[in-house]
Formats: sequence, C-alpha cells, structure tokens
Amino acid sequence: MWEWCGEKEVSSDFKIIDLMVFKKYLQDKKIRRLLLGFLAYLLTHVVWTSNLALYTDRRWGFDAQDIGWMLAYVGLVTILFRGMLISKMIDKWGEGKLRSWGVMATILGLVGFLGNGSIWSLGITLSLFAFGSGVIRPLMMGSISRGVSGKEQGAIIGLTNSLGSLAQIVGPLIGGYLLTYLFPQSVILMSLVIMGVGGFFILSKRVNGKMGSI
Repeated sequence: MWEWCGEKEVSSDFKIIDLMVFKKYLQDKKIRRLLLGFLAYLLTHVVWTSNLALYTDRRWGFDAQDIGWMLAYVGLVTILFRGMLISKMIDKWGEGKLRSWGVMATILGLVGFLGNGSIWSLGITLSLFAFGSGVIRPLMMGSISRGVSGKEQGAIIGLTNSLGSLAQIVGPLIGGYLLTYLFPQSVILMSLVIMGVGGFFILSKRVNGKMGSI
C-alpha cells in the first residue's frame, strides 16, 4: 500500500530494521551460534591478515614484494575454491564436512606461520589458510541466510555486514597492540584462540545437525 506524503511517495508497509530485530536473532540459539562463529572467523582473518606485513617483516625480514606475492597467492587460491570448486565439493562431501575441513585448515595454516618461513613451509601454510578462508565464509553466509525467513534476508545480511565492519575495526587494533607490546608470535596465538572459539560454534551439533546441511 502506498500513500502520498507531500511530493514523495511513501510505503506505509515499509519498516526500518532496528536493534530489536538484531536482538531477536541473537536470542535464537541456532542463529546466535552461527553469528558468533562467523564473527570469530572474521576476527581471526582480520587480526592475522591486517598484521601480516609487520609479522613477516619482523620474523623473516620479508620486503614489500615478498608480501605482495604471498597475498596474491592467497587471493588466487581463495578465488579458486570459493568461485570454482566449492559447489562441486559441497555436492560430493556436504557442507558439514567442508566446514570442519575449513576450520582445521585455518588452524593448521596459522600454526604453520610459527615455523621457519621457508618457501615450502609457507607454500603449505598459505594453501591451508586460503582453503579455510575460501570455504568457511560462503558456507557460513549460506547457513545464516537459510536460518531466517525470506522477509528477513535484508536484515540478516545487514547484520553480517555489521559484524564484518566490527571485525575490521577491532582486528587491526588487537594485532597492532600485540605486535607493539608483546612478541610477534602473539598475533598468531591470539588468532588461534579466536579461531578455536569460532570452531566451537561453527562445528557445534546444533549448527551441523538441526539446521541440516547448512
């Protein structure tokens, strides 16, 4: 139904999503677990990647070109899995297994950065981290989207975007503080802790069981 307000056409059915709607999602146990797991993944990713240049410089003396090649490789592998292979992998193994593999790959990839920084070690480490990034994000977004009704898609997408923005603000601050006041490896250790918490929510039976193949 449309009504006229001055010279502007206004829908009387239009409703602006407010914080009460977000609160409703957080009160739903299934959606809350998905959102908390997604936030933990985002924080892990941002804490690490936003401080990658400083970390590799302090640990191994990498220059801008080295870091550029690393980021390019991660981006390439992520695109490969996220854009080309993930649908085939879902059909073959299912989303539950892929989520588990994504969490494990991300954790193993982070652990690999504690190593000696050799080209072979970094190749494996970056591949694992990129695989985890390539599968976790789209799977979690799909799960969150399917957890709400069609009318709530805009609201839930807005909420996930807000979580991404929060991670972009908090993540660099956490990593920067650790690099400034502690030792370089503390960034990796913090990322592992956050991802461990995220893995608990992402791989919980409530998420992988009752919500089906989400």
